Amino acid sequence: MPHGQGYAVFVEGFRGFQGIGVWREVDGVEQQLLIDMGQTIANGTRYRVRFQVEQATAGTTDPRAKMWPEAGMEPAGWDVELTDDTGILQGISGGIAADSWSSLTTGGATPAYTFIDDVEILALCE
Repeated sequence: MPHGQGYAVFVEGFRGFQGIGVWREVDGVEQQLLIDMGQTIANGTRYRVRFQVEQATAGTTDPRAKMWPEAGMEPAGWDVELTDDTGILQGISGGIAADSWSSLTTGGATPAYTFIDDVEILALCE
């Protein structure tokens, strides 16, 4: 307690497809909003992810996300972009959290891991 709520970006490769998605959580219930399954995630490749949540109007928020190989240039466009009007998520300040999940169990040939580095948080406006 308390239950979490807010917007999140997930880079996924464990539900039978690969992609990047935007989710929301309201009172502890996670809901997938939009996912781009056109991504290819290669083992041993480092990726960068940009996630932005902007208050568009008094009643709507625009979460958006993109990912690209670390060795490449950041793409100009967003992979997923939407407008959400969930009332409890409007007009609030946010925080940040990092999470990793794997479906691998003990005894596997190679352990699964996620490294999170170079986290940068920037205000969209002053």
